[in-house]
Amino acid sequence: MRTRREFLQQLPGAAAGLCVLGALPALAAGCASVPYVRAEQVDGLLRVPFTSLDADGRALVESAGLELPLFVRRVAGASPVVLSTRCTHRGCEVEPGADRLICPCHGSEYDLHGAVLEGPAELPLRRHAARESDDAILIAVAPTERA
Repeated sequence: MRTRREFLQQLPGAAAGLCVLGALPALAAGCASVPYVRAEQVDGLLRVPFTSLDADGRALVESAGLELPLFVRRVAGASPVVLSTRCTHRGCEVEPGADRLICPCHGSEYDLHGAVLEGPAELPLRRHAARESDDAILIAVAPTERA
């Protein structure tokens, strides 16, 4: 009998196989990869160049001091959205899908602004202050702050 940990460790490989095979169109839409970006710290801010975002203006940002990556989304005509990827239900790392963030542990779903779409989570994802410069998104997060 497999442990829960062993089972969960095998899920990404199974999901990738389904994406390659195209067996489930709904799952395949969620397999679109959001790039991981290592942000540089400049004057106490995390700097994420626009060129590191995917075609939809999204990235998962990693930096020293962050336990989990931040989900970043550039929104035309508005301030960028920067969210913690820590599920507010039990603390698992949420994963970006095509139009939502999904917790693989207990099924909570959030919209791309962090609001709860489906529980068991009751609270929205934590937002971080961010603004755009000429060529990057600048995120205000303390270097030791946990995502």
